[in-house]
Amino acid sequence: MKESFYPIVVSALSEEDGGGFVAQVPDLYGCMGDGATPEEAVTDALKATIEWCAEMRRLGRDIPEPGSFQEHFHAERSKIRDLIEGLVKELHQVIDAQNRVIDAKDKEIDRLLSRITDLQIELRALDDEGGANAARGLPWIKSGPVTAAVETDTPERRH
Repeated sequence: MKESFYPIVVSALSEEDGGGFVAQVPDLYGCMGDGATPEEAVTDALKATIEWCAEMRRLGRDIPEPGSFQEHFHAERSKIRDLIEGLVKELHQVIDAQNRVIDAKDKEIDRLLSRITDLQIELRALDDEGGANAARGLPWIKSGPVTAAVETDTPERRH
């Protein structure tokens, strides 16, 4: 593997950060160089790449292949997009379920309002009837014949 094939990203530093340029090697975590010009920053990053790889070999660690950061980056983006897509589907399911609950409650409210309206109409009719009867000196509520069932203790019932 040749370390010089690793992509290098050069960015200008603000004056607050000391000015000049920084060159980062995304495939090699933390590997970077800097310089007063972009060329100096790249040269420093190439030296840092060689040192970074040498240190990883010394420590017995794996050295990423050139371009692996980009592959990892795309894989992570894809994973995140899949998660977002799944969450959006789940959200739509929750919203649909909630809408079904709301629809059921709306039907129940409509049923109750309809029953209340029917009872109010019935009450007005009774009020109108009671008012007419009161004007004639009659009781407000109509009463029908009252019947009462009285149980008697007869010899026939004892058997």
